[in-house]
Amino acid sequence: MGAWRTGAKVADLVGLGALKVHFSSDDRWLFVTDGGSSLGTTVRLFKRSKGLDYKEVKEFDFDFAVQRLAAQIEGGKEIKDTILDRSYLRCVGWSKDGPQAFLAISGKGTLNGKRFEVEDFTCVFDPVARVFSAVKK
Repeated sequence: MGAWRTGAKVADLVGLGALKVHFSSDDRWLFVTDGGSSLGTTVRLFKRSKGLDYKEVKEFDFDFAVQRLAAQIEGGKEIKDTILDRSYLRCVGWSKDGPQAFLAISGKGTLNGKRFEVEDFTCVFDPVARVFSAVKK
């Protein structure tokens, strides 16, 4: 019987809270959700570079992008900056048949002088096409 490999280092991560990792179905991508109840949560995207090594993809502001989409769909408004006082952004999983990740956000803030609350607003992010889109209900 061969030796079992119990783990491998895939990236250097420094986290502020509880880390949750979601791998895409083809293992080329991974999202790390980081944070906690009093800190809010955020996500970071990593792409496999070779073997089991992953490098962080830093070109996206996921918090702003998902808040922007939520404000457009839930509030009918365009925003130029984040509006939630503390946001809870997380990856809830990946599509089984492609590189699309499901990102969900919750939080409270102000939109055009009025209280704005979003609860589990979910969108799809495709890291290959570099596109955020709403989940069809």
